[in-house]
Amino acid sequence: PRPGLDTTGLPDPYDPLDHIQEIAHDPERVVIILGNPDDTVTPFPLQLAFANALEDAGHRVQVHIHPAKKPSFHNLLGNVAIETAGRCAK
Repeated sequence: PRPGLDTTGLPDPYDPLDHIQEIAHDPERVVIILGNPDDTVTPFPLQLAFANALEDAGHRVQVHIHPAKKPSFHNLLGNVAIETAGRCAK
């Protein structure tokens, strides 16, 4: 850790929670959040807070838990992001 910087090295990181109201509503769209409860890069409680804020703003959201690579549990295993995006594209 470096004082005044987040884990990406930025002094003023982008926080998606600050931009929920800027997301266009689309009743057909489902926002899928893929994560792991042991994630130390993007802590899972923050991911859930984002999902809840989206739902509170009227968006459809699904949270899916997947295995991830140790030690940070941030990189999900099995190409789940690509596979999920592919299913969405169909």
